[in-house]
Amino acid sequence: MVVISMGPISELNSDYSMDIYFRQKWRDERLKFNGSEDMKELALNNLMLDNIWKPDTYFRNGKEYYVHTITTANKLLRLQTTGDILYSMRLRIRAQCQMRLSFYPADIQSCPLIIGSFAYQAHEVLYYWDPDHRVKTEAGLTLSQYELKGPPPCENFFAQFDSGMKKENYSMARVDFILQRRMGYFLLQIYLPCMLIVVLSWVSFWLNREATERLSLGITALLTLATMNQDQKDVLPKTSYPTALEWYILICNLYVSASIIQFAAVHFFTKTGFEELNFPKDREAVTGGEDDWEEIPEVELAEMLGNLSSPKLYATIENQSNHIGASKHHSVVKINQTVITTSEEQLDRPFGNETFCQKLFYCITGNENYRSELIRRGKYRTSSINSVSLLDRASRIGFPLTFGLVNLVYWISFLYSETPPRTSVGNPRAYLVWF
Repeated sequence: MVVISMGPISELNSDYSMDIYFRQKWRDERLKFNGSEDMKELALNNLMLDNIWKPDTYFRNGKEYYVHTITTANKLLRLQTTGDILYSMRLRIRAQCQMRLSFYPADIQSCPLIIGSFAYQAHEVLYYWDPDHRVKTEAGLTLSQYELKGPPPCENFFAQFDSGMKKENYSMARVDFILQRRMGYFLLQIYLPCMLIVVLSWVSFWLNREATERLSLGITALLTLATMNQDQKDVLPKTSYPTALEWYILICNLYVSASIIQFAAVHFFTKTGFEELNFPKDREAVTGGEDDWEEIPEVELAEMLGNLSSPKLYATIENQSNHIGASKHHSVVKINQTVITTSEEQLDRPFGNETFCQKLFYCITGNENYRSELIRRGKYRTSSINSVSLLDRASRIGFPLTFGLVNLVYWISFLYSETPPRTSVGNPRAYLVWF
């Protein structure tokens, strides 16, 4: 067999096509003749094939094949004086190839072609590869998406099949074409864009903590990945297992989804929106106005000043928020012509110093009291209003670091773990003898 060209190779239909010169040799002693020195071989017209015996060769895993007929039937028939016959033809074959796509697109496929007799059993016709020729490929044979690895291995064997009445032994010949997929297209069109989409979703970690654009950035990245995943499924069969490419897109989806959830967590801890702040620009603005001040009895005022954690004092401060001035470390409130200066530590007393675990618990459970406390703090602590979140700072390092480690494990696992599978075609009951 000489392979002229190969392709297309369809994962969706689990088959491959190729053009070959298919040559068979056999001996029929009834056709011996005495020839001269100049005539040891006769070139016969292919119409003679109807008048002599020939093997009923077929391709067991072939879906369809035909003989080229331009300009005439591409067949060749030679007869030697010893009765040896050479029968050659040019065929176009489409054969079944059961593909394992677990490592797609870093996979290696073994596509077989199994040849045998349709009716004659092993004791009647024996098939075997010519040890001097076997299977060859034409020089310069290239495939766009695959690379043909080395000379195709050839085997001769007996197989047992059910003929309808009983199980019989047949002689078969097999060749396996080892095809390794080229990764260039997938790296440029899928892997690199997926990486860039994930990296772009991290831009939100540097945006303002209350910027809603962070949410739209994450959702856009998530929809883009979903579209890319769907485009790949259209060219692959619906398998019961995920491919390596689907695993990678899933990992990218998880990272983009995590960035959206991270924004939700950061937004929960945001103390107040900027539209809620109405601070005077200077200290005179704090003590200069006399309108709309709430009158509080002296006794009650003294009681409130003695207990800075009093809820009533904070309620009063909330009502007078538009008359609050602030320095770097203190907040100033004027009540009954009395200027009250409170430190950050005093204003923080209702909840105290929460640990990280407590803050995380409040975030997960959606504690409204704690959120109200954050908003209250934000109004009087100008030194840290909507400062850069610790979660954002950790994400700027944690997300790229973990994504790099996951990529390292992914490429080591899927690029160096694939071995060419051996597929059995036709489901024979047993292989009996290899020779």
